[in-house]
Amino acid sequence: MCFSSMSLVSEDAGKKTDAGIKDVNSDLSGPQKALLFALDKAEKIGVGGTAVRLYNDVIQRGRTEAITAKDLNSSELDGLKEIVLAKAQKTGQQSGVIDYKDYNSKLDSNILGGFKYKIQNNKLIVDDVYDFNANRADKFEDNRFMQGVAFLANPRGLAAGIGRKRVSDTSGKGVPVKIELNLE
Repeated sequence: MCFSSMSLVSEDAGKKTDAGIKDVNSDLSGPQKALLFALDKAEKIGVGGTAVRLYNDVIQRGRTEAITAKDLNSSELDGLKEIVLAKAQKTGQQSGVIDYKDYNSKLDSNILGGFKYKIQNNKLIVDDVYDFNANRADKFEDNRFMQGVAFLANPRGLAAGIGRKRVSDTSGKGVPVKIELNLE
């Protein structure tokens, strides 16, 4: 092992280990690996909440089962209802899309990102996919120097870049989001 870019990086990254398991982060740069290391440690000490846990579940642990209401706490579920009902009232539509600009302080936009919803039979239904929008990538996303800058100045952007490598909206590898809440 060597110490590189503020994280422990295997000198054999990308090669099979003695156990025959491939290093899944072999295609990542030092700053990207450092960020994943930091997010793992943040989750372990309880920093970052649901957003960090779900990100780590999908990106670092390879989660494939649906994200459901059980993955959010009661305050986040209340925030979810609030933003959807506000959007439905504003548009007069019982279905639509929540984008980042629609979020409130009760629900971190990093938990679900943009998502589709419908209100039907007095239930709020979110049926979407946890993925990262390929069209939001910038031209510097693969530049290691800029990744290093992003590690300090824009870790959210760096995390999104890693997400696009793993589960872009064009990859078909996203994790289903299936949330159903009573509105009574």
